[in-house]
Amino acid sequence: MSFTFTIVAFGDSMTECKALAPSARWPGLLQRRLTRARPRLRCEVINAGAGGNTSREGLSRLERDVLRYLPDLTLVQFRRQ
Repeated sequence: MSFTFTIVAFGDSMTECKALAPSARWPGLLQRRLTRARPRLRCEVINAGAGGNTSREGLSRLERDVLRYLPDLTLVQFRRQ
């Protein structure tokens, strides 16, 4: 049996980083860094950022964009409005 440590990066445009290629967005960079640091750890970082979202809008998509993955860790970042 194989275990994957799942991290969901949940937030607004700062998390989504739409202007960058997916591999250059910070969730992708985090996954690569974790893989390099702990090659035996299977790790998946899911980018659940959505530009323009406030924390209230984020709450409305929590089930769909975070909880369905059953994450081991969730990183949350929304700007204050």
